[in-house]
Amino acid sequence: MATDAEQSSCDSPAAMSAEGHSMLVHRSPRVARERTGAWVGAALDRGFRVLCKYTGLAWPVAELIGSAGRDPGSVTPVDAADVFADTGGRPAALRAWHEEHLGRARAEGYAGLALACDGSALRVIAPEPAARMAHERDLTELAAAAAVAVLCRYDLAVETDDDLDGLLRVHAPAVEDVVFAAYRHRDRLTLTGEIESSNAARFAAVLSAAIQAGVRTVDVAGLRLLSAAGLRALDAATAPLGRSAEQVRFLDAGPLVQRVLHVSGLLASGVIVLDN
Repeated sequence: MATDAEQSSCDSPAAMSAEGHSMLVHRSPRVARERTGAWVGAALDRGFRVLCKYTGLAWPVAELIGSAGRDPGSVTPVDAADVFADTGGRPAALRAWHEEHLGRARAEGYAGLALACDGSALRVIAPEPAARMAHERDLTELAAAAAVAVLCRYDLAVETDDDLDGLLRVHAPAVEDVVFAAYRHRDRLTLTGEIESSNAARFAAVLSAAIQAGVRTVDVAGLRLLSAAGLRALDAATAPLGRSAEQVRFLDAGPLVQRVLHVSGLLASGVIVLDN
């Protein structure tokens, strides 16, 4: 099991940039607070209004801001129960709610809107699983089309594997897991960290979603470990390319990753091509 320090050392180029729709998968409340604080700071640096949705106790605004001199009025805790009361958990109403708050933020002189939420709050906001996934897809579209940034946090102690699989596919452009991170920009996916037995299924969901979205180039310069479980996940995620006679290029693989790919035989089919 990865420690807090291991997650803190994971090089994530996306999740803390306060851009797009990002997903943080964690084991530790402390890591969640630190990552969210960094993300909120990045959003404030962009001139965004920040809404932090919560259930139960609100997160301390001062702790989220993380440094002196920032305007506490730019960060607003929002009770998830109030969002549900306003929208009934319906995807169309939730989208309208967020568009309204984006309009308010711009009218108040902010450059955009940043939204932070965790899995528990999301289940209060949209109790029905189908509505919840539709809402997540809407947030991805909204973040891609407007000045909106979204960070969703999911605790491995709370979420089921099936739920995480679906959520990872929605958030595939920007995921920070416990010891690996993935960032998709246009038709390129960047992977960093370690792929091993505890995260291989989640890695497979991210890679599969990226390939389905048209990614054919994967930068693996920052990938430090690819275990046997990771190799099986890689094989499963890239199998559809073999059936359609397509390839995916792996850029700048380090010596260890090159070696395991050669020894495993995954390069023999020609689906995965090393480009160093």
